[in-house]
Amino acid sequence: MDLIGKLADIIGLEDISATAETLARYSIDGHLPQAVVYPWTVKDLAEVLHFADREGLKVAPAGAGTKLAIGNIPERVDLVISTKRLNQVIEYEPADLTAVVSAGCSWKDFYRITSQNGQFVPIDPLGSDEATLGGIISTNSYGPLRLFYGAPRDYVIGIKVAHADGTLTKGGGKVVKNVAGYDMNKLYVGALGTLGIVTEMAFKLRPIPQSQATSQITSDDLGKLCLLIGSVLNSQLLPHSIELVDGRSVRVLDAHAGGAPWTLFVRFGEGHEAVEYQLSVLEKKVQEIGRMQIERMSEREATRLWQSVRSFEELFCAQLVIRVSIRKSRLQEAVVRCDDLLRQAELDYALLAHAGDAVVRLYVRGLQETEENIGHLVKIVKDLREYVRLTRGSVVISRAPVALKRVIDVWGLTGETASIMRAIKESFDPRHTLNPGRYIVGI
Repeated sequence: MDLIGKLADIIGLEDISATAETLARYSIDGHLPQAVVYPWTVKDLAEVLHFADREGLKVAPAGAGTKLAIGNIPERVDLVISTKRLNQVIEYEPADLTAVVSAGCSWKDFYRITSQNGQFVPIDPLGSDEATLGGIISTNSYGPLRLFYGAPRDYVIGIKVAHADGTLTKGGGKVVKNVAGYDMNKLYVGALGTLGIVTEMAFKLRPIPQSQATSQITSDDLGKLCLLIGSVLNSQLLPHSIELVDGRSVRVLDAHAGGAPWTLFVRFGEGHEAVEYQLSVLEKKVQEIGRMQIERMSEREATRLWQSVRSFEELFCAQLVIRVSIRKSRLQEAVVRCDDLLRQAELDYALLAHAGDAVVRLYVRGLQETEENIGHLVKIVKDLREYVRLTRGSVVISRAPVALKRVIDVWGLTGETASIMRAIKESFDPRHTLNPGRYIVGI
Protein backbone atom coordinates (compact mmCIF):
# COMPACT_ATOMS: atom_id res chain seq x y z
CA MET A 1 0.00 0.00 0.00
CA ASP A 2 1.32 3.47 -0.87
CA LEU A 3 1.77 6.31 1.64
CA ILE A 4 -1.57 7.98 0.83
CA GLY A 5 -3.40 4.70 1.38
CA LYS A 6 -1.70 4.09 4.71
CA LEU A 7 -2.49 7.62 5.89
CA ALA A 8 -6.11 7.26 4.75
CA ASP A 9 -6.47 4.26 7.07
CA ILE A 10 -5.57 6.56 9.98
CA ILE A 11 -7.41 9.83 9.33
CA GLY A 12 -9.43 9.47 6.13
CA LEU A 13 -8.64 10.33 2.53
CA GLU A 14 -10.51 13.65 2.68
CA ASP A 15 -7.98 14.96 5.24
CA ILE A 16 -4.98 14.35 2.99
CA SER A 17 -3.78 16.43 0.06
CA ALA A 18 -1.15 15.54 -2.50
CA THR A 19 -2.06 18.01 -5.24
CA ALA A 20 0.79 19.82 -6.96
CA GLU A 21 -0.49 23.16 -5.64
CA THR A 22 -0.60 22.00 -2.01
CA LEU A 23 2.79 20.30 -2.13
CA ALA A 24 4.36 23.41 -3.67
CA ARG A 25 2.79 25.63 -1.00
CA TYR A 26 4.27 23.52 1.78
CA SER A 27 7.64 22.88 0.14
CA ILE A 28 10.67 23.81 2.21
CA ASP A 29 13.81 25.02 0.44
CA GLY A 30 12.94 22.99 -2.65
CA HIS A 31 11.97 19.82 -0.74
CA LEU A 32 8.47 18.74 -1.75
CA PRO A 33 6.56 16.55 0.71
CA GLN A 34 4.78 13.45 -0.53
CA ALA A 35 1.60 14.56 1.21
CA VAL A 36 0.09 17.14 3.55
CA VAL A 37 -2.32 15.98 6.25
CA TYR A 38 -4.87 18.13 8.09
CA PRO A 39 -5.98 16.35 11.29
CA TRP A 40 -9.23 17.46 12.93
CA THR A 41 -8.26 16.16 16.38
CA VAL A 42 -5.13 15.94 18.49
CA LYS A 43 -5.64 12.18 18.68
CA ASP A 44 -5.50 11.90 14.88
CA LEU A 45 -2.42 14.11 14.76
CA ALA A 46 -0.65 11.93 17.32
CA GLU A 47 -1.55 8.74 15.43
CA VAL A 48 -0.20 10.13 12.16
CA LEU A 49 2.98 11.22 13.92
CA HIS A 50 3.41 7.79 15.52
CA PHE A 51 2.96 6.16 12.10
CA ALA A 52 5.54 8.46 10.51
CA ASP A 53 8.05 7.81 13.29
CA ARG A 54 7.59 4.05 13.00
CA GLU A 55 7.94 4.12 9.20
CA GLY A 56 11.05 6.31 9.24
CA LEU A 57 9.32 9.26 7.56
CA LYS A 58 10.56 12.80 8.10
CA VAL A 59 7.85 15.22 9.25
CA ALA A 60 7.62 19.00 8.98
CA PRO A 61 5.02 20.51 11.33
CA ALA A 62 3.16 23.53 9.93
CA GLY A 63 0.22 25.78 10.60
CA ALA A 64 -0.78 28.15 7.81
CA GLY A 65 2.63 27.71 6.19
CA THR A 66 3.67 31.35 6.66
CA LYS A 67 7.00 30.65 8.41
CA LEU A 68 8.44 27.78 6.39
CA ALA A 69 11.38 29.93 5.22
CA ILE A 70 12.85 29.85 8.73
CA GLY A 71 15.66 27.39 9.42
CA ASN A 72 18.35 25.45 7.61
CA ILE A 73 17.69 23.22 4.61
CA PRO A 74 15.91 20.07 5.86
CA GLU A 75 17.52 16.69 5.40
CA ARG A 76 14.26 15.43 3.94
CA VAL A 77 10.54 16.25 3.97
CA ASP A 78 8.26 13.26 3.50
CA LEU A 79 5.16 14.50 5.24
CA VAL A 80 3.76 17.83 6.41
CA ILE A 81 1.33 17.80 9.32
CA SER A 82 -0.73 20.98 9.38
CA THR A 83 -2.57 22.15 12.51
CA LYS A 84 -4.88 24.50 10.55
CA ARG A 85 -8.01 22.55 11.49
CA LEU A 86 -7.12 22.53 15.19
CA ASN A 87 -8.34 26.11 15.38
CA GLN A 88 -10.63 26.30 18.41
CA VAL A 89 -10.57 28.69 21.34
CA ILE A 90 -11.08 25.95 23.93
CA GLU A 91 -11.51 28.10 27.03
CA TYR A 92 -11.58 31.84 27.55
CA GLU A 93 -12.04 33.43 30.96
CA PRO A 94 -12.00 37.24 30.61
CA ALA A 95 -12.22 37.69 34.38
CA ASP A 96 -9.06 35.61 34.85
CA LEU A 97 -7.22 37.09 31.85
CA THR A 98 -6.44 33.60 30.55
CA ALA A 99 -7.33 31.57 27.48
CA VAL A 100 -6.66 28.07 26.16
CA VAL A 101 -6.31 27.84 22.39
CA SER A 102 -5.63 25.13 19.81
CA ALA A 103 -2.40 25.56 17.86
CA GLY A 104 -4.12 26.13 14.52
CA CYS A 105 -6.07 29.20 15.63
CA SER A 106 -4.81 32.23 13.72
CA TRP A 107 -3.40 35.27 15.49
CA LYS A 108 -6.00 37.42 13.72
CA ASP A 109 -8.98 35.33 14.86
CA PHE A 110 -7.74 35.10 18.44
CA TYR A 111 -7.24 38.86 18.63
CA ARG A 112 -10.74 39.44 17.22
CA ILE A 113 -12.26 37.30 19.99
CA THR A 114 -10.28 38.64 22.95
CA SER A 115 -10.42 42.29 21.83
CA GLN A 116 -14.20 42.22 22.28
CA ASN A 117 -13.40 42.19 26.00
CA GLY A 118 -10.61 44.75 25.71
CA GLN A 119 -7.91 42.07 26.07
CA PHE A 120 -5.15 40.56 23.95
CA VAL A 121 -2.00 38.49 23.97
CA PRO A 122 0.49 41.35 23.59
CA ILE A 123 2.54 39.95 20.74
CA ASP A 124 2.75 41.46 17.28
CA PRO A 125 4.60 38.81 15.28
CA LEU A 126 6.25 39.85 12.06
CA GLY A 127 4.52 38.48 8.99
CA SER A 128 0.99 37.53 8.03
CA ASP A 129 -2.05 37.95 10.28
CA GLU A 130 -3.01 34.47 9.12
CA ALA A 131 -0.07 32.96 11.02
CA THR A 132 -1.25 30.40 13.56
CA LEU A 133 -0.54 30.74 17.26
CA GLY A 134 1.24 27.38 17.18
CA GLY A 135 3.57 28.64 14.46
CA ILE A 136 4.18 31.91 16.29
CA ILE A 137 5.06 30.05 19.49
CA SER A 138 7.22 27.46 17.72
CA THR A 139 9.27 30.26 16.13
CA ASN A 140 9.00 32.67 19.09
CA SER A 141 8.11 35.32 16.54
CA TYR A 142 7.88 38.87 17.90
CA GLY A 143 7.66 42.45 16.70
CA PRO A 144 8.05 46.01 18.04
CA LEU A 145 5.81 45.45 21.10
CA ARG A 146 8.46 43.20 22.60
CA LEU A 147 10.11 46.27 24.16
CA PHE A 148 7.26 46.81 26.62
CA TYR A 149 5.50 43.46 26.81
CA GLY A 150 8.21 40.87 26.21
CA ALA A 151 8.33 37.93 23.79
CA PRO A 152 5.68 35.25 23.12
CA ARG A 153 7.43 32.84 25.50
CA ASP A 154 6.54 35.20 28.36
CA TYR A 155 2.81 34.63 27.85
CA VAL A 156 2.63 30.85 27.52
CA ILE A 157 1.56 29.43 30.89
CA GLY A 158 0.55 25.99 29.69
CA ILE A 159 1.25 23.80 26.69
CA LYS A 160 0.29 20.43 25.18
CA VAL A 161 2.62 18.65 22.79
CA ALA A 162 2.55 15.60 20.52
CA HIS A 163 5.98 13.96 20.51
CA ALA A 164 7.56 12.10 17.62
CA ASP A 165 6.43 8.69 18.87
CA GLY A 166 2.83 9.90 19.23
CA THR A 167 3.00 10.42 22.99
CA LEU A 168 0.97 13.38 24.26
CA THR A 169 2.33 15.43 27.15
CA LYS A 170 1.43 18.70 28.85
CA GLY A 171 3.15 21.26 31.00
CA GLY A 172 2.02 24.23 33.06
CA GLY A 173 -1.69 24.96 33.30
CA LYS A 174 -4.42 27.58 33.04
CA VAL A 175 -3.39 29.55 36.11
CA VAL A 176 -0.73 32.26 35.89
CA LYS A 177 0.97 31.20 39.16
CA ASN A 178 1.27 27.55 38.31
CA VAL A 179 4.96 26.82 37.81
CA ALA A 180 7.01 24.77 40.25
CA GLY A 181 10.47 23.57 39.28
CA TYR A 182 11.68 23.81 35.68
CA ASP A 183 9.24 25.54 33.33
CA MET A 184 8.95 22.94 30.55
CA ASN A 185 6.73 25.25 28.48
CA LYS A 186 9.73 27.33 27.49
CA LEU A 187 11.54 24.32 26.04
CA TYR A 188 9.14 24.12 23.09
CA VAL A 189 8.83 27.86 22.46
CA GLY A 190 11.11 28.75 19.57
CA ALA A 191 12.17 25.12 19.00
CA LEU A 192 10.73 25.08 15.45
CA GLY A 193 8.77 21.91 16.13
CA THR A 194 11.95 19.84 16.43
CA LEU A 195 11.06 18.49 19.89
CA GLY A 196 7.34 17.95 19.33
CA ILE A 197 4.29 19.46 17.67
CA VAL A 198 2.57 22.03 19.87
CA THR A 199 -1.17 21.25 19.81
CA GLU A 200 -2.58 23.53 22.50
CA MET A 201 -1.47 26.54 24.54
CA ALA A 202 -2.72 28.41 27.59
CA PHE A 203 -2.01 32.14 27.48
CA LYS A 204 -2.11 34.91 30.02
CA LEU A 205 -3.70 38.03 28.56
CA ARG A 206 -3.28 41.76 29.09
CA PRO A 207 -5.74 44.66 28.83
CA ILE A 208 -5.60 46.59 25.56
CA PRO A 209 -4.39 50.14 26.36
CA GLN A 210 -7.17 52.71 26.53
CA SER A 211 -5.18 55.11 24.41
CA GLN A 212 -2.24 54.75 22.02
CA ALA A 213 -0.20 57.33 20.14
CA THR A 214 2.93 57.38 17.97
CA SER A 215 5.43 60.17 17.37
CA GLN A 216 7.67 60.32 14.30
CA ILE A 217 11.11 61.89 14.74
CA THR A 218 13.34 62.55 11.74
CA SER A 219 16.98 63.61 11.49
CA ASP A 220 20.02 63.51 9.26
CA ASP A 221 22.11 62.75 12.37
CA LEU A 222 21.93 59.12 13.50
CA GLY A 223 23.90 59.98 16.63
CA LYS A 224 21.24 62.44 17.80
CA LEU A 225 18.49 59.86 17.37
CA CYS A 226 20.52 57.29 19.32
CA LEU A 227 21.04 59.86 22.09
CA LEU A 228 17.27 60.30 22.19
CA ILE A 229 16.73 56.53 22.36
CA GLY A 230 19.10 56.27 25.31
CA SER A 231 17.46 59.22 27.04
CA VAL A 232 14.00 57.68 26.66
CA LEU A 233 15.10 54.25 27.86
CA ASN A 234 16.86 55.72 30.90
CA SER A 235 13.88 57.86 31.89
CA GLN A 236 10.54 57.16 33.52
CA LEU A 237 8.86 57.01 30.13
CA LEU A 238 7.31 53.66 29.20
CA PRO A 239 7.36 53.38 25.41
CA HIS A 240 5.65 50.35 23.94
CA SER A 241 7.81 50.41 20.82
CA ILE A 242 10.84 52.29 19.49
CA GLU A 243 11.56 51.61 15.83
CA LEU A 244 14.55 53.10 14.01
CA VAL A 245 14.42 52.93 10.21
CA ASP A 246 16.51 54.14 7.30
CA GLY A 247 15.30 56.25 4.39
CA ARG A 248 14.59 53.27 2.13
CA SER A 249 12.36 51.70 4.78
CA VAL A 250 10.41 54.92 5.30
CA ARG A 251 9.50 54.98 1.62
CA VAL A 252 8.23 51.39 1.80
CA LEU A 253 6.31 52.21 4.99
CA ASP A 254 4.86 55.30 3.27
CA ALA A 255 5.51 57.38 6.39
CA HIS A 256 6.32 60.73 4.69
CA ALA A 257 9.62 61.52 6.40
CA GLY A 258 10.52 64.34 4.02
CA GLY A 259 13.59 62.59 2.65
CA ALA A 260 15.39 62.31 6.00
CA PRO A 261 17.99 59.51 6.08
CA TRP A 262 16.85 58.29 9.51
CA THR A 263 13.47 58.15 11.22
CA LEU A 264 12.45 57.08 14.70
CA PHE A 265 8.94 55.96 15.62
CA VAL A 266 8.03 55.96 19.33
CA ARG A 267 4.72 54.45 20.46
CA PHE A 268 3.07 54.90 23.86
CA GLY A 269 0.01 53.15 25.24
CA GLU A 270 -1.86 53.69 28.52
CA GLY A 271 -4.64 55.95 29.79
CA HIS A 272 -5.22 59.09 27.72
CA GLU A 273 -3.64 61.51 30.20
CA ALA A 274 -0.58 59.30 30.71
CA VAL A 275 -0.04 59.02 26.96
CA GLU A 276 -0.35 62.78 26.47
CA TYR A 277 2.12 63.41 29.28
CA GLN A 278 4.68 61.02 27.80
CA LEU A 279 4.32 62.59 24.37
CA SER A 280 5.01 66.03 25.85
CA VAL A 281 8.11 64.77 27.69
CA LEU A 282 9.35 63.18 24.47
CA GLU A 283 8.91 66.48 22.62
CA LYS A 284 10.97 68.29 25.27
CA LYS A 285 13.75 65.72 24.94
CA VAL A 286 13.80 66.21 21.17
CA GLN A 287 14.09 69.98 21.61
CA GLU A 288 16.87 69.64 24.21
CA ILE A 289 19.02 67.35 22.05
CA GLY A 290 18.37 69.32 18.85
CA ARG A 291 18.75 68.66 15.11
CA MET A 292 15.57 66.59 15.02
CA GLN A 293 12.00 67.21 13.92
CA ILE A 294 9.06 65.59 15.72
CA GLU A 295 5.49 65.13 14.58
CA ARG A 296 2.61 63.25 16.12
CA MET A 297 1.01 60.76 13.74
CA SER A 298 -2.74 60.49 13.35
CA GLU A 299 -4.38 57.34 14.68
CA ARG A 300 -4.97 56.13 11.14
CA GLU A 301 -1.36 56.79 10.10
CA ALA A 302 -0.01 55.03 13.19
CA THR A 303 -2.21 51.97 12.71
CA ARG A 304 -1.07 51.67 9.10
CA LEU A 305 2.56 52.20 10.08
CA TRP A 306 2.74 49.44 12.68
CA GLN A 307 0.89 47.03 10.40
CA SER A 308 3.41 47.82 7.66
CA VAL A 309 6.34 47.27 10.04
CA ARG A 310 4.97 43.81 10.80
CA SER A 311 4.48 43.09 7.08
CA PHE A 312 7.72 44.70 5.93
CA GLU A 313 9.35 41.51 4.65
CA GLU A 314 6.48 40.97 2.22
CA LEU A 315 6.13 44.66 1.29
CA PHE A 316 9.84 44.88 0.46
CA CYS A 317 9.80 41.53 -1.41
CA ALA A 318 12.83 40.51 0.65
CA GLN A 319 14.85 37.49 -0.45
CA LEU A 320 17.26 37.73 2.47
CA VAL A 321 16.47 38.76 6.06
CA ILE A 322 19.19 38.96 8.71
CA ARG A 323 18.53 39.63 12.40
CA VAL A 324 21.42 41.14 14.36
CA SER A 325 21.08 41.27 18.16
CA ILE A 326 23.57 43.36 20.13
CA ARG A 327 23.94 45.25 23.40
CA LYS A 328 21.84 48.40 23.67
CA SER A 329 24.94 50.48 24.31
CA ARG A 330 26.28 49.51 20.86
CA LEU A 331 23.15 50.20 18.82
CA GLN A 332 24.54 53.14 16.83
CA GLU A 333 27.80 51.34 16.13
CA ALA A 334 25.94 48.23 14.97
CA VAL A 335 23.57 50.18 12.71
CA VAL A 336 26.50 51.96 11.06
CA ARG A 337 28.38 48.67 10.65
CA CYS A 338 25.40 46.94 9.04
CA ASP A 339 24.63 49.90 6.81
CA ASP A 340 28.24 50.15 5.62
CA LEU A 341 28.57 46.43 4.86
CA LEU A 342 25.42 46.29 2.74
CA ARG A 343 26.09 49.58 0.97
CA GLN A 344 29.65 48.58 0.07
CA ALA A 345 28.30 45.33 -1.37
CA GLU A 346 25.98 47.45 -3.57
CA LEU A 347 22.90 45.56 -2.40
CA ASP A 348 19.30 46.76 -2.60
CA TYR A 349 18.53 46.73 1.11
CA ALA A 350 16.54 48.29 3.93
CA LEU A 351 17.30 48.53 7.65
CA LEU A 352 14.81 48.47 10.53
CA ALA A 353 15.79 48.23 14.19
CA HIS A 354 13.73 47.44 17.26
CA ALA A 355 15.86 50.11 18.89
CA GLY A 356 14.71 49.57 22.46
CA ASP A 357 15.73 45.90 22.25
CA ALA A 358 18.83 46.54 20.12
CA VAL A 359 17.68 44.16 17.38
CA VAL A 360 18.61 45.24 13.85
CA ARG A 361 16.86 43.62 10.90
CA LEU A 362 18.37 43.79 7.42
CA TYR A 363 16.20 43.15 4.36
CA VAL A 364 17.73 42.50 0.93
CA ARG A 365 15.96 42.11 -2.42
CA GLY A 366 16.87 41.87 -6.09
CA LEU A 367 19.52 39.20 -5.48
CA GLN A 368 21.12 37.43 -8.40
CA GLU A 369 22.08 34.01 -7.06
CA THR A 370 25.45 33.77 -8.77
CA GLU A 371 28.40 32.06 -7.10
CA GLU A 372 30.13 35.42 -6.74
CA ASN A 373 27.12 37.10 -5.12
CA ILE A 374 26.57 34.21 -2.72
CA GLY A 375 30.23 34.49 -1.75
CA HIS A 376 29.73 38.19 -0.95
CA LEU A 377 26.72 37.37 1.23
CA VAL A 378 28.64 34.69 3.12
CA LYS A 379 31.38 37.22 3.84
CA ILE A 380 28.84 39.77 5.11
CA VAL A 381 27.28 37.25 7.49
CA LYS A 382 30.68 36.07 8.75
CA ASP A 383 31.83 39.66 9.26
CA LEU A 384 28.69 40.43 11.27
CA ARG A 385 29.06 37.28 13.37
CA GLU A 386 32.65 38.09 14.16
CA TYR A 387 31.62 41.63 15.09
CA VAL A 388 28.93 40.51 17.59
CA ARG A 389 30.88 37.52 18.95
CA LEU A 390 32.80 39.45 21.60
CA THR A 391 29.63 41.13 22.88
CA ARG A 392 27.67 37.87 23.16
CA GLY A 393 25.30 39.00 20.43
CA SER A 394 23.92 36.90 17.61
CA VAL A 395 23.31 36.99 13.87
CA VAL A 396 20.44 34.82 12.63
CA ILE A 397 19.25 34.51 9.03
CA SER A 398 15.46 34.20 9.02
CA ARG A 399 15.05 34.08 5.22
CA ALA A 400 17.62 33.25 2.57
CA PRO A 401 18.02 31.79 -0.92
CA VAL A 402 18.69 28.06 -0.91
CA ALA A 403 22.09 28.69 -2.51
CA LEU A 404 23.15 30.67 0.57
CA LYS A 405 21.72 28.13 3.01
CA ARG A 406 23.82 25.43 1.35
CA VAL A 407 27.05 27.11 2.46
CA ILE A 408 26.22 28.70 5.83
CA ASP A 409 24.29 27.80 8.99
CA VAL A 410 21.42 30.25 9.38
CA TRP A 411 21.54 30.05 13.19
CA GLY A 412 25.26 30.48 13.69
CA LEU A 413 25.33 29.02 17.21
CA THR A 414 28.18 26.75 18.28
CA GLY A 415 30.01 25.61 21.40
CA GLU A 416 28.21 24.60 24.59
CA THR A 417 24.80 25.56 23.19
CA ALA A 418 25.25 23.09 20.35
CA SER A 419 26.04 20.12 22.59
CA ILE A 420 23.09 20.87 24.88
CA MET A 421 20.67 21.14 21.96
CA ARG A 422 21.90 17.88 20.45
CA ALA A 423 21.40 16.08 23.76
CA ILE A 424 17.85 17.41 24.12
CA LYS A 425 17.01 16.41 20.54
CA GLU A 426 18.32 12.87 21.08
CA SER A 427 16.18 12.55 24.19
CA PHE A 428 12.95 13.87 22.67
CA ASP A 429 13.27 12.65 19.07
CA PRO A 430 15.89 9.87 18.82
CA ARG A 431 14.84 8.91 15.27
CA HIS A 432 15.12 12.53 14.11
CA THR A 433 11.59 12.43 12.73
CA LEU A 434 10.68 16.08 13.30
CA ASN A 435 12.22 18.75 11.05
CA PRO A 436 15.64 17.06 10.82
CA GLY A 437 18.42 19.43 9.85
CA ARG A 438 16.46 22.68 10.13
CA TYR A 439 17.25 23.83 13.65
CA ILE A 440 20.37 24.90 15.53
CA VAL A 441 23.54 23.04 14.46
CA GLY A 442 21.47 21.02 12.02
CA ILE A 443 19.46 19.00 14.55
